[in-house]
Amino acid sequence: MTTQLIPATYAHCPLCGNGEFRFVFHDKSEGFHFLVLECRKCGLLVSNPRLKQRIFNKITDIDSHESHQIEVCARNLGKYERFFKLLPAGGQHPRVLDVGCCRGEFVGLAVKHGYDAYGVDMVPVFVEYANSSFGRRFAVVDSELGSAVEKLGDTTFDIITLWDVIEHIDEPIEFCRNLAKLLRPGGSIFLRTPNKQGQMIKRWVLHPFFGDGITYINPIEHIQIFGPSNMRMLAELCELKMTYCEPSVVEAYGDRGKLFDFIKRYVFWPAVQSSFYVTGWNLGHSLNCVLTKIT
Repeated sequence: MTTQLIPATYAHCPLCGNGEFRFVFHDKSEGFHFLVLECRKCGLLVSNPRLKQRIFNKITDIDSHESHQIEVCARNLGKYERFFKLLPAGGQHPRVLDVGCCRGEFVGLAVKHGYDAYGVDMVPVFVEYANSSFGRRFAVVDSELGSAVEKLGDTTFDIITLWDVIEHIDEPIEFCRNLAKLLRPGGSIFLRTPNKQGQMIKRWVLHPFFGDGITYINPIEHIQIFGPSNMRMLAELCELKMTYCEPSVVEAYGDRGKLFDFIKRYVFWPAVQSSFYVTGWNLGHSLNCVLTKIT
C-alpha cells in the first residue's frame, strides 16, 4: 500500500468541543501517516485521521489482530487479580459488567471472587469463546453501547469495568453516558487507559534509546489519549464524580532483557510513584480511574 497523508478528520475536540489543535508529532502505522494533535483548550491528545472500523478492517490483518488480543487478554490476568483489591468485597454478590470483555477472562475471575459478573464485546468470536468457557454471561454490542442499553433494559450494575477501551471510542461522552444509565446510584465505572503524560515520556524520552521495544500511543487504534484532567472533565460531562485516579504499574515496555526489567521495576516505576505522591505529576504508563454515580 502506498504511504499517504490523509486529511485530518477532527473538526472539534470529542471531549470539550474546541476546534483548535496544536501539532505534537506525526507517526506512521500500516502505511498511513497519522498526525497526533493536542486540543488547545482541554489538552486531550487525538490522532488524525480517525479510521472508521470498515477502513481499519481493510488495512489490518484481522486474524493477526485477533491473535494479539488473545495474547493481551492472557497477559492481563495478573492485573485483574490485583484489581480486586480496589473493589468492595464480593460477599454480597455485587453485579459487575465488563465492557470490551475480550475472551471473558476478567468475568471468569470476578465470578470466582463472588461477583455476579457479565461481559459485552464488539467481536463475535470473543463473545462465542467467552460463553463457551464461562457460561452464558456475554453478549455482542455496538461501539457506542446503545445496543447494550436496549438489550439490558432495566438491568443495572454496581461496577462497570473498561480495560483499555475508552481510548478506542469515537464518541467518549455518548459512550460514558450510556454506561452511566446502566449504573445503580452509588455505582462506579473503573477505567484503565493509557496516560497522556506517561505516553509522552515514552515517545520523547524512552523510544529514542530503546527503539521499537517501546510502544506508545498507537494512533491507528488509540484515537484519543486522556490525562487525569481529561478524565475528570469526562466524568463531569456524564454527571459522574471521579473518586480515584492514580498511575498504574508499568507492566511492559517490550522484552528488553533482565537488566531493562530490573531498571523498569526498581528504578523507573518507584520514581513514577514518588513523583505522583510528592508533586501530583501522573507519569505512569496508564491511568486507573474510578467514576462514581453520586445520585
